[in-house]
Amino acid sequence: MFVVVVAMLLVLVLGFVMFTDALEDSGSMSTRRGLKEIAAQVKRSARLGD
Repeated sequence: MFVVVVAMLLVLVLGFVMFTDALEDSGSMSTRRGLKEIAAQVKRSARLGD
């Protein structure tokens, strides 16, 4: 159950990042940096959840 919640949150966040990136039309490097930060946050929250 917990894994499903984390996966859904990840999908929502990635969708949000892609949506805002399309609006701003920024470079791919900033997107990659943002995705790395988001991945780190998800890992941290997953550790706290356990």
